[in-house]
Amino acid sequence: MRGRSHVLISAFAPNMPSEETQHGTSDAPKISEEFSLGNVHTGLEKIRTRLLDLTARNKLLNFRHPKTSCLRFVDTALDTVFQHLMEGNAFTIEAVPEPDGVVRRSGDPHLLTDDAQEEDKIPAKDYAAELGWSTDFDLDSPDEPPRLRVLAYQDDLDRTAKKITTTARTSIEESGANMLYLCFGFLEWKDSETVQVSHAPLLIVPVTIDREKAPRNQGWAYQIQYSSEDLTTNLSLVEKMKRDFGVAVPYLREEDNPSSYADAVREAISSRPGWQVKNFLTLALLSFGKLLMFLDLDPTRWPAKARITDHSVIKNLFEGVKASSVTFPDEYPIDDEDLKMPVPRLFYDADSSQHSALIDALNGKNLVIEGPPGTGKSQSITNLIAAALLKGKSVLFIAEKLAALEVVYRRLDAIGLGLFCLEFA
Repeated sequence: MRGRSHVLISAFAPNMPSEETQHGTSDAPKISEEFSLGNVHTGLEKIRTRLLDLTARNKLLNFRHPKTSCLRFVDTALDTVFQHLMEGNAFTIEAVPEPDGVVRRSGDPHLLTDDAQEEDKIPAKDYAAELGWSTDFDLDSPDEPPRLRVLAYQDDLDRTAKKITTTARTSIEESGANMLYLCFGFLEWKDSETVQVSHAPLLIVPVTIDREKAPRNQGWAYQIQYSSEDLTTNLSLVEKMKRDFGVAVPYLREEDNPSSYADAVREAISSRPGWQVKNFLTLALLSFGKLLMFLDLDPTRWPAKARITDHSVIKNLFEGVKASSVTFPDEYPIDDEDLKMPVPRLFYDADSSQHSALIDALNGKNLVIEGPPGTGKSQSITNLIAAALLKGKSVLFIAEKLAALEVVYRRLDAIGLGLFCLEFA
């Protein structure tokens, strides 16, 4: 990585520098006290801690089972569902069947009449119990067949499942990241200073959800299937328990299933009174993007010959000296023959400032390039990648939004460089 330039190109909010300061100097920006200068290890640890979010706002530590954006399953067994998912089988979510013309008033069954109100319908949980379903969310039977049943009638299932499906699809389209997971088991824990009980998911399986018309006009059918991505340890939970309580929550092993992992967690929390593992099974929307960054910034995960703490950019970031002012680069008069500088080839139009930034980047300078929407950032990125490829360099281009990646790829493909692009997540 040494000797390579690093370029950050981003859209910015207001508070951009004035016309005068863009080509001169301005006051140095204030640096947050949370940002540690002078020590790479301390600085990285602070950043990693902030990425985790160990507060009660983190759904990986305090999942509240919101009725409108998650589905809780009953009358099944964790291990059998997990095994069938891992074998590639799909599950159709089962709603409580509609009662055959029966409502309940004052505890007695009556025939449903045309003027009966919707609120007179037997509650789904009560009717499921009459049908012989086990309605406890804490699944304690290992012998139930593999199925995904919810305590809701089809209309209610449609509303919640449609919202989940839309959100999951939007996440894939915008960021390329899956955020739909089936959570097997939860740790029920509480802080010794509070009485609030929190639930943290344990074994977390990435899944997909597909919607199709159900037969005989019975609403929609929703199918859940394992997405084939790696299973994930709840790193937020591991770090929270270690830092705040001295509890070593185990990492998920390749051979674990819900029962074996729950047993390992029970052993780890055995010294904490009131803590327990609940056998909940929940379809949830969760985000793990920052957790991957947390792992990437761990110095112990880097090879000895290329430690992140030795990287020149990282060292400059944490050990650099604060300047009294910030300077902004001047534009190169690229048509001035006296300069005799190598001017990179352009594949897309660029103004003088964009062309000057391209020259700096190819000369190995580290840059931050800002610009509001519509100012040619995608064109500049494409020109920079193409020029770097012409020099035989490798380029890593990252973006938070998948749409940004696709725009640059289409531009590169249009000039015949699509074959040099490899997409990965």
